[in-house]
Amino acid sequence: MELPWDHSAWKPTAGAFEWSGGHWEKPSKKKQEFVKLRGQLATTAKKAQDNPHEARFRFQRGKTLYDLGYPELAAGDYEKTLMLIEYGLDFSSDLGEDVRVLGLQKSAKKKPSLSPEAAQQTVSGNLEKLRKKTYLNYVDAVYATRAYPDMVEICKEALENYPGDPDIRELLGGSECVYSEYVKKSKTMLQAQGETLEDSAWGMIATKSYPWAPPEMRTRAAETMIAANKMLESYSDCLEIRPSALGGPKAATQCFGMFAKRDIKENERILNAPTAAGVANKPVTGQYCYNCASELKMAQVSSFSCCPSMKFCGKDCLQIAEDNYHKALCGKDFTDLYQAASSQDPQESSKGRDSLVFLRLIAISIQSGTHPLMTPPISWLVANDESPSPIPWSRGANITGPLKAIQKLGLDIFAEEYDTWVLQTMCCEPSTMDQTDLSPTISSTSRAVMIATKDIKAGEEVYDTYLNPMYLSAPKAIRQKEMERGGWLDARGCRCRRCLAER
Repeated sequence: MELPWDHSAWKPTAGAFEWSGGHWEKPSKKKQEFVKLRGQLATTAKKAQDNPHEARFRFQRGKTLYDLGYPELAAGDYEKTLMLIEYGLDFSSDLGEDVRVLGLQKSAKKKPSLSPEAAQQTVSGNLEKLRKKTYLNYVDAVYATRAYPDMVEICKEALENYPGDPDIRELLGGSECVYSEYVKKSKTMLQAQGETLEDSAWGMIATKSYPWAPPEMRTRAAETMIAANKMLESYSDCLEIRPSALGGPKAATQCFGMFAKRDIKENERILNAPTAAGVANKPVTGQYCYNCASELKMAQVSSFSCCPSMKFCGKDCLQIAEDNYHKALCGKDFTDLYQAASSQDPQESSKGRDSLVFLRLIAISIQSGTHPLMTPPISWLVANDESPSPIPWSRGANITGPLKAIQKLGLDIFAEEYDTWVLQTMCCEPSTMDQTDLSPTISSTSRAVMIATKDIKAGEEVYDTYLNPMYLSAPKAIRQKEMERGGWLDARGCRCRRCLAER
């Protein structure tokens, strides 16, 4: 974040939709507000990097990120600020000493005559004040994402630390009121769509590329695509990856797709690729393969003698785990993460599963010795940062869950390589999957098995579909409505070949 970046690359995630933004307003370039904030971000980011356990610098950077229109990143900094303050107020904590050290130095410089006890009290008092301020700012950041349940949760946590505080009580009342209004407006609509409030009580943010991200971490280099095609040869004799222009040859969006290298017959299996990133909600119950999440057939089950609860559907998945992530996980206790993922509560289970995905990806990163964004399962993917559709966001799935997974692996959550923008980028990129079309040519499974649903000629691009198959034969208007409901379309509508031909 301390590196220079241009105004043209600045694409805030706040204010992208009519309901988002909270109190945030985009600074004006003319008034030099942007230049000022960019400078502030560089300064505070450098301070936080040089002093990773100084709560004040983390808070200041979060505030600047919010002002620049990145509430999800501000929320991450506020969460870490609260964690640092908790350590700082715990005098039995080794990390707490690091948190307090700059404050103690500052107190000694201001008042050299202060006794050590008085200096400690001063620092503790300052941390208490900063904690309250952090809670208040945290709620503002979460409001900008529309994650109403998280607003209420944060206010209640704050009230436990500051019982009776009028500012926090007022904020809790306002948060509960906002959530209540959302429930009233959404209940009927959700019931009509067959969804529950718990399933939809998430925030939303835009998918945008962070301008300070190094180019190699937000683009797919030619070498990456060559390596991907080489690997693809092991799993398919008829597919290759090439540039694709969605919406026709004149479309501006440039991305990659899979193309047929030869004629393919209907019902032909065209891809059978193992994965190192399959995750089940119940990974250690003995029901599902720990690696690919397929249902276990007991006659073929394999496991490690050191980790017998990790069961695999066969030797192939066992070897994939050994080669990619088992060493990073071995000997560590992830019981609470597994329990959260297998919860009967849909919302907790969904967030818990997301935490397990992060756990797997970070474990792969550790074992391969690479930066998380340069780890193969992530570096192969690049999020569509021009997408008109928001993606779900919540405190549990995007902040506390990943941080807990990182801590369980014995890593420093305050290290630069696990900054919130890195974790959020990891969250966005897996949403980049096969090209979607309302006249699909393949069907796929969780093991990346693809079967042709019709004849495909050599040179043609293959398409999957996000739409429920029951709607594929419906008129265009109904298909478009379902795609809009799923959050995949903007006002321009679907631009796949079929929909363009039906205009």
